[in-house]
Amino acid sequence: MNLKGDFDPSSLASILQLLSNEKKTGVLRVVSDDNEVRIFIQDGAIIYAMGSQKEGRLGHLLISKGLITPDQLQQCLAEARSQKMAMGKILVGRGIISSEQLKSVIRKQAEFIVFNLFFWDQGSFEYSDARLNLNGLVVTRLDIMSIILEATRRIDEMSILKKQISNDRIVFRISQKTPNQREITFNTLEWRFMTLVDGSRTVRELVAVSGYDEFVVYQVLNSLLASGVIEKDQRPAGQPEDAACREAAQERVIAAYNDILCGLHRHLVAAHGRWVFTAVEQFGAHLVRPDWRRIQDGYRSERPQWAAAVMESLKRGFQPLQKSLIRNFHPDQPAGVNIQAVKETLKRFQTFEAGHDFLTSSLNEFLLNTLGEMPQILGVAPTRALMADIRRRLQAPELSDRSPAEVQRLQQDVTRILAAVDHKILADKKAKAFIGGIFGVSGRL
Repeated sequence: MNLKGDFDPSSLASILQLLSNEKKTGVLRVVSDDNEVRIFIQDGAIIYAMGSQKEGRLGHLLISKGLITPDQLQQCLAEARSQKMAMGKILVGRGIISSEQLKSVIRKQAEFIVFNLFFWDQGSFEYSDARLNLNGLVVTRLDIMSIILEATRRIDEMSILKKQISNDRIVFRISQKTPNQREITFNTLEWRFMTLVDGSRTVRELVAVSGYDEFVVYQVLNSLLASGVIEKDQRPAGQPEDAACREAAQERVIAAYNDILCGLHRHLVAAHGRWVFTAVEQFGAHLVRPDWRRIQDGYRSERPQWAAAVMESLKRGFQPLQKSLIRNFHPDQPAGVNIQAVKETLKRFQTFEAGHDFLTSSLNEFLLNTLGEMPQILGVAPTRALMADIRRRLQAPELSDRSPAEVQRLQQDVTRILAAVDHKILADKKAKAFIGGIFGVSGRL
């Protein structure tokens, strides 16, 4: 059976109920804007779910619950890719978490993803019967009718919770009139949120950093608000503290772009080094006595200049003001110098918003153009390695911890750029054939 069409939260329940009643086995794909969810169904029950939102990813949930560290996540992700195994099995195999903990988090992950669908405004869906390959996956089993009943209850309760918290941009802080701690008893979840409420995180950011879904966050915040231990931050938007927060967020954004571009430069430098020695190994037999010292000296001195020249050449299509934004950016300079150079250009704008929009659109354009040229310069495999490196940088603690709106936007923009370059690589037959880029002295297939 194949089904497809548009949906809203009320029709989603009918779609799931139909699949449950018919005892279907297959995959339900649901899309809304940049969000995508895939729900795997076996004999009318949900056994696995995966989504594009960071908050619903297994690694993020494990970190937010304190079961693993970001370093452990990166190590296990790398091992999972190299061995083509599920990350969960790597974590259990290393003894970092138990199989019971893994099963519990995977169940929570599936519930998190499915419940959140009921709070989407609208979207499209497509279901196809399929024989599921579950090898290597740790699956759960969620009864669809129970999910629908719980989702309906949550929707009704959420309308009440939002009377106190009208939108996800509200900031909470610890109350200045907090009662004596002996008069209040917190559960574990409430204590967790007491450590997260700091007077700067919005409700949206609390959802992202906590690892819990929107409903649970609203529920806990309402409880803490009713007990008087937290309060809404009533500062007007124009106060200096807000301006300082925005400046700090902008510096983090510039620093993140700087980190990405410097990483790109390092990949270019490394590629040039590989090419030098590949060329010598390929053609060195024709030399009577290769001057290895001279080759090494040239290798050390020329590769950074060549890499910088490549990046400079990719600025040619910029408008004058865009060029001035990164004119004084150099990968070998300290990050603080590059950040200050960019901020000097932004002083020309009358408002913070206009300057920040110009900053992100210009750097996104430069990044897209640069990465788009990398398959022909580096080759496909090194370009994919570069893009994997950028994805790791997007998950760095300094970006994932307390993600303000400006940083979230950067993560979303760069993720879309990487997806566009991935698509270009797949569509570009020439790039696929020319695996070695300009360094592929024997790279044609």
